[in-house]
Amino acid sequence: MIVGSILADAVGHLIDHIADLPPAIIGILPPVAAVLHLRRFYILDGPVQCRLCPSVSRAVTASAGSFDHFTLNESAQGTVKEGAITPDGKLVLRLYYDRETFTLTFMDGETELESRQVRHGAAITAPTPEKAGYDLGWTPSVPDVMPAADSTYTTVWTARGDTPYKVEHYLQNADDGSYTLADTDSLTGKTDDSVTAAAKTAYAHYAVNPDAAGAVPTGTIRADGSPVLRLYYDLEMPPSTS
Repeated sequence: MIVGSILADAVGHLIDHIADLPPAIIGILPPVAAVLHLRRFYILDGPVQCRLCPSVSRAVTASAGSFDHFTLNESAQGTVKEGAITPDGKLVLRLYYDRETFTLTFMDGETELESRQVRHGAAITAPTPEKAGYDLGWTPSVPDVMPAADSTYTTVWTARGDTPYKVEHYLQNADDGSYTLADTDSLTGKTDDSVTAAAKTAYAHYAVNPDAAGAVPTGTIRADGSPVLRLYYDLEMPPSTS
């Protein structure tokens, strides 16, 4: 015996075509139609039968997005590019994008200190070369993370103002005219600056002899502490009593 054959035919006709309707239209249908969108029931002379609506099992493929400095990696582990929509809504498509890499280079003058490929946005640390008597800097300034472009940074060496140097003071011996080291001044100045030794006035009856062998009254401050400036003092001759 056919139960509700007219109603069944009408509902069946609706379900046959509901898959072709836009989701927005389906959303405003009566609740019973919305339910039948998921399952179609035929009321026949025998047992109740059902089948999934084609719109529920429709196959879909993910479309790649566009992101600055990222490239789609189709072989990335975990990629789910396509699948069939299921009634439980559990289908999740996944696409993975790799960060682009750029060349990071550090130079000291014409000498390459380091060059490597780095993903943009990754933390970067500059090398730490040393140069005696100078403080290290970079131009341009090194950022905390890798820019989205090939980047080169060059050392800037700034002369230190505390580079040590020495001045030695030698006094002439009365007996043989030779010289003996009397004092050493430990001083500091700016690397590569020119300096002139200042004569001491504390040596009574001595005068600087600028022509003495070994005298170094001026020089340039070097990071290695050279040269050492040297001043020689001659004994003053006592006034003649004749």
